[in-house]
Amino acid sequence: MFGFSSGKGIAGESLGAAIEFGFRRLPLRRLVCVVRPTNIRSQKAMLRLGFSFTVMTEHLGIVFRF
Repeated sequence: MFGFSSGKGIAGESLGAAIEFGFRRLPLRRLVCVVRPTNIRSQKAMLRLGFSFTVMTEHLGIVFRF
């Protein structure tokens, strides 16, 4: 998110609702989150939502935390 919405927790709140929906309404066993290592805010948001760091991976020449 960019501009005036950045840093206000909107993404975390939205993702929290999506995660809850996914586990309550869909036959999901797990969710995977992929974040660029330079995106510290997104990494912190993912940790708050219960995701954990597993491994670094590369896709199309871009490194991601997985």
